[in-house]
Amino acid sequence: MKIAYGSDLHFEFGGPRPSYEGLEDADVLVLAGDIAKGRSGLDGNPLIIDYARSYADDLGIPIIAVAGNHELYSEEYYCFIEDCRQIADLGGPVLFLENNAITLGNVRFLGSACHVRLWEGR
Repeated sequence: MKIAYGSDLHFEFGGPRPSYEGLEDADVLVLAGDIAKGRSGLDGNPLIIDYARSYADDLGIPIIAVAGNHELYSEEYYCFIEDCRQIADLGGPVLFLENNAITLGNVRFLGSACHVRLWEGR
């Protein structure tokens, strides 16, 4: 499995979207936090999910999204995370992880916005 990875894109600061060069052969794209702060002014959706959907539409591959600390600035944690989950669960290729895991092919992906010790208690 070919995994593409992006983090700390900080689209809230108005920077350009990265080129898709090199992503043509990717099987999955992981957007691992600090993609865009907050919510859309149009529909209130979390911006990280909107960006994940746009990448999924453009690339035609599953997108795994994990919130970072910037997504959560000025947000109530539980409401924001629940909104991300509900919108991602509407179907399509966007998969949102927060203190959970998903397996694609033979690869297990773990995701958490906050620092967790995944190895403790196991």
